[in-house]
Amino acid sequence: MIINKDKIVFLGMGKFGTAIAHRLDLTDRYKICFYARNEQLVLNFNQNFRNLNCFSNFKFSSNTTATSNILEATNKANIIFITVSSSNIVEVVTKLKSFIKKNVKIILCSKGINENYPFFYTEIIKQILGRKNSIYVFSGPNFADEIMSGELSITTMAGKSLLKTKILSLIFRGTNIKIEVSNDIIGVQLFGAMKNVMAITVGILEGLGFGKNRIIRTMMHFVSETQRLSKFYKAKKNTAYLAAGIGDIMLTCFDEKSRNKKFGIEIGKGKNIQELLQSSLVEGYYAVKAIREMCNQIKRFNKKSLAYINAIYDILYKNKDPFLTLNNVEKSKQNEK
Repeated sequence: MIINKDKIVFLGMGKFGTAIAHRLDLTDRYKICFYARNEQLVLNFNQNFRNLNCFSNFKFSSNTTATSNILEATNKANIIFITVSSSNIVEVVTKLKSFIKKNVKIILCSKGINENYPFFYTEIIKQILGRKNSIYVFSGPNFADEIMSGELSITTMAGKSLLKTKILSLIFRGTNIKIEVSNDIIGVQLFGAMKNVMAITVGILEGLGFGKNRIIRTMMHFVSETQRLSKFYKAKKNTAYLAAGIGDIMLTCFDEKSRNKKFGIEIGKGKNIQELLQSSLVEGYYAVKAIREMCNQIKRFNKKSLAYINAIYDILYKNKDPFLTLNNVEKSKQNEK
């Protein structure tokens, strides 16, 4: 049970973690600590109670501190939010292994799938920590700047036990973040990765000049492919209708602030993929490769049934022409009927 002034730790001082931490700080119920490797960033935060890397106009209370020492950060912690990028999850969790307490709850906010088995980051975390901690997934249609400014939002929190997940979600009571709970940990992670791939595809179609009818048609095919893949991992069908499913898909695919969509639009306009990757972190680029690798590990699975995933892989990694590749997929879909 979480009580007043329990300690909540955020591993990472990026935009999303900062926004979530600030909303919790406003409740005046918890002690909050950031962990970051940037010592100057940490020093400035402890002097000014502001994150100079992002949202510097928002001030935290004296209940919140920062440190570059992960042992100090997690000492006496009750909850740990992992908000680093997916590529840094293994590194930061490995640092926790030797001293994290058994009863500490871990909330994974990073979205993505690993390229190698085990593919899901919750399984990787369990493998590193020896399955001694309860792990939850936090995923939904949320832009950090809107959470920070106080706009209402909804997020899915998934854990093994619905009851324990519901109890844990109470830390957000009184905030602008509404939590819906689920016990479909794998399904929530799968949609969290797939929606970024979908957003790239929507962006490519938009950049090529296609209208909304074609875009929606493609998205429906993508949802079907995601459900098909979910079945092999025993994910729940109704996860598609949660905030982590269709909610996150809608936000990432249709909002102009989406990095993955912007990336896709530029590809559709003929920009060089590698040059685009140098200027921004695009999770969907890495997710499509990971999803392909995951599919290849599934025996008795028709890889051709994931036509759009294969098509986006060919565009991103084999430099196939976007217009011809996506049109060929659509033609094959029409021939199936």
